Amino acid sequence: PRRRPGSPGRGRGDFFVQVFAGRDRESAEALVSRLRGQGYRPQLDSASEGQGRLFKVRVGGYASRELAQAAADKLRAEGYPGSWVTRPE
Repeated sequence: PRRRPGSPGRGRGDFFVQVFAGRDRESAEALVSRLRGQGYRPQLDSASEGQGRLFKVRVGGYASRELAQAAADKLRAEGYPGSWVTRPE
């Protein structure tokens, strides 16, 4: 799919837009597929947490918090209300 303006792939910046965090791997993978279909290049990360795994879907990395915030605003307008800016450790 063609990339949309303001929807970078895995850039080299430190800021990301987190679109999902949860324990349901299937939901995370479905979201990754849906975002790819919309021209984004999301990444799926997971980490052990408590008794299971936590899955996170992120788009980025943006060079500045301002660019990431603009992308988060755009994602919220496109139907991803939980999108927020993060700077992973």
